[in-house]
Amino acid sequence: MMKIALFAPSTSTHTQKWALGLKKHGLDVCVITFANHYSKENAEKVETYALPQYLPGKLSYLTTVFALRSLLSQIKPEIVHAHYASSYGFVAGLARIQPLYLSVWGSDIYQFPKKPLNKRILSFSLASATYICSTSQAMLQETEKYTDKSIELIPFGVDTDYFTPDPLQKSSGEFHIGIAKSLKDIYGFPKLIEAFAKLVNEEDCVHLVIIGDGPEKERYQKMVEKLGIVDKVTFAGFVPQEELPQLLTQLDLFVLPSESESFGVSALEAEACGVPVIVNNVGGLPEVVKHGVTGMIMPNNSPEEIYKAMKTLLNDDYNRHQMEGNAVQFVRDHYQWNDCVQKMIDLYKQSMEKKLY
Repeated sequence: MMKIALFAPSTSTHTQKWALGLKKHGLDVCVITFANHYSKENAEKVETYALPQYLPGKLSYLTTVFALRSLLSQIKPEIVHAHYASSYGFVAGLARIQPLYLSVWGSDIYQFPKKPLNKRILSFSLASATYICSTSQAMLQETEKYTDKSIELIPFGVDTDYFTPDPLQKSSGEFHIGIAKSLKDIYGFPKLIEAFAKLVNEEDCVHLVIIGDGPEKERYQKMVEKLGIVDKVTFAGFVPQEELPQLLTQLDLFVLPSESESFGVSALEAEACGVPVIVNNVGGLPEVVKHGVTGMIMPNNSPEEIYKAMKTLLNDDYNRHQMEGNAVQFVRDHYQWNDCVQKMIDLYKQSMEKKLY
């Protein structure tokens, strides 16, 4: 049985999804994480090791390198896969792990390398990796700015056994528009709220459902109060992954006006539940939404454009219902989670086969 060590934040749902997906396919999987990223709840599902951090901030990487090398010599995994190039990938590079798999996540490629020193750290991490993985073509192309190595495109798919349509969840009274992201400005919440307030003035049947939690929640709630739409907006808070499909199937429309998005798994999850999606034309979002087929891709991210897109689909029942079925089929044809996991396993096998020769 192939033994895989995922070197990644234990608190991340993405880490846990990869770990559990690989386990389901019969691999022996463990997670190695920084102590401040340790999740006791997730550790109950996947064997997890927390590395001590004796120094503050990124200085702790220097001591973590030795702890990582010592742990790997004990557990002896065939594959070490670091996730997030600017931290876990950097430490794995310093530890001189070979072969080293490295997955870029988004902010480590789009935001982190804006400073000269950070750019050097990122380039070092990528140079240290044997295999580099990206979830979207857009992020792959951005990563190529910092390395000459080939990059594998392996999407972060959707488990369509859980994310699946349920027509009985739809409300016959109100038209529900939703978003599911961390409550931060980079995901376009202020613009969405402003656009929705304008829609409310013309369409009394609409309701906005904001799924997620984050540092800007209180500010967004005050914004909703100031616009006088409190009774039209629900802040659902953090929702566990296993409960998310039930909320998504209640929506008639999903809006993701992000300013930056490396992939767009939340858009795919909504589509898998039969919900048409409106997205900004940025990052990996145009790859996961087919304009006019599974949703709409806005030419720009202004509140006016968001309003126009929501109003268009609200008042076009025929095309919206067509998009519902198209969205489900699109995800099942191109982004099945099991297929994505198998693609990663096939990549792992490449390095295993090379060891035999």
